[in-house]
Amino acid sequence: MSQSRVILFVCTGNTCRSPMAESLFRMMLPQGTMWRAASAGLAARPGLPASPEAIQVLAEAGAELRQHGSRPVTHDLIRDAYAVIAMTPSQADQLAWRFPPVQDRLFLLRAFDPDVPQPAAIDDPFGGTLDDYRRCRDIIREAVRGLIIYLNKTA
Repeated sequence: MSQSRVILFVCTGNTCRSPMAESLFRMMLPQGTMWRAASAGLAARPGLPASPEAIQVLAEAGAELRQHGSRPVTHDLIRDAYAVIAMTPSQADQLAWRFPPVQDRLFLLRAFDPDVPQPAAIDDPFGGTLDDYRRCRDIIREAVRGLIIYLNKTA
């Protein structure tokens, strides 16, 4: 299929976890791939920047977040997504409740990390230390690696 397919990462405020996942996913994809990344938040206010800590720890990993602006999850974003990836089981539950058609395309990000017992959440680093953000980034990076392998096998 030549058309791009969007993977939508969702967290609460769209200033930490989901933009980190979006940016790491983009960075880790091979050139010329059909996959695209987007992110949104269940309780996001439009246009907020990524948290300074998220920007810093992603820069350390070679990824960019300075241009990010938060946005809320919408029916259009859900409809247009090939897959919707939540950070926690409660976020997945909220997405399934608010957008029932998404259920067959809804996943937890850590479900793609084979070394983690399921169901596993990616905890919100908001308000934490830089080390909390680094741990979060590394957890997301491992799960994104597994997600890319999964997508390449199933596409």
